[in-house]
Amino acid sequence: TVLGKQILAVGGNEKASNLTGIPTKRIRLFVYGFSGFCCSIAGLNSIAMNSAADAMWMGYLIELDAIAAVVIGGTLLSGGKATIIGTILGAFIIQLVGYTLIGNGVPDAVGIKMFNFKFSAPLAATLALVLILIFAGLRYPGFLGSYNILTVLQYNSMFCLISIGMCFVIMTGGIDLSVGTVAALGSVVAAILSPYGIVLGVLGGILIGFLAGFINGLVITKLNIAPFIATLAMLLIAKGAALFITGIVLGGQPANLPVSYD
Repeated sequence: TVLGKQILAVGGNEKASNLTGIPTKRIRLFVYGFSGFCCSIAGLNSIAMNSAADAMWMGYLIELDAIAAVVIGGTLLSGGKATIIGTILGAFIIQLVGYTLIGNGVPDAVGIKMFNFKFSAPLAATLALVLILIFAGLRYPGFLGSYNILTVLQYNSMFCLISIGMCFVIMTGGIDLSVGTVAALGSVVAAILSPYGIVLGVLGGILIGFLAGFINGLVITKLNIAPFIATLAMLLIAKGAALFITGIVLGGQPANLPVSYD
C-alpha cells in the first residue's frame, strides 16, 4: 500500500523522504499511535482470557521478546525493510522456544542456532517453527491436539499483537519500550470501566493505549527526543499509572483487578 511504502521509506532514509514530500512526522505519529492501539487490544485480550487485569506482571519485559520476534521475522532494526508475516512467525517461535525448549532444559544457544540458516529470515523462521512443532509433538502426545493448538493461539495472540505494533515502529527506524506497560494500563482502564458496560470498557482501554502511543510520537517528533528515551519514560509512566489506579480502586496494595461486565 501507499502507507506501507511511506513507512518503509521513512525508515530507509528520512531526509530523502522529506525531500520527496512524504510527511515523515505524521508517519511517525501514526506508527507509534498504531503501536499503542495494538497494545491496548492485547491488554483487552488478556483480561478477556483471565477475567482480571494484572498491573504488576502483565507485559513484564515483553518488549524485549517483541523486538526479538520482529528481528527473527526479517525486519531490520535500522528500518527500511520489514515483513509482517515474518514477525508473526517470529512471535510464535519466541513463545514456543520459551515454553517448550527452555522449559525442558534445552540450552538457549540451541534455540539461537536454529536461526543461523543461510536463507532469508522469514524462511529460516518458518523452518525453525516447523522444527519446534515437530519436537514438541514428539515430546508431548497431546501437543498437536485441537484443544492445545487453540490454547496456544489464544495465549500467543497478545504477544503477536504487540509484536506487530513493534514491527511498524521499527520499520521507521524507531523503538518502543513501553509496549508491555501500555498494554497493562489499557487492561486496567478497561477493567475499571467494565461495570459500566462492555462498550465503555473496550473503548476506554483502546483509547488509553492509543493515547499513550500518540504521546510517544509527539514527544519524538515535536521535541526531537530519541525514541529510546521517550518510550522508556512512557514505560515508567504507564507502569506507575496502572499500579496507582489499581491501588486506589482496591484500597491498598495493587493486585489483580477483577473484570465485571454487568
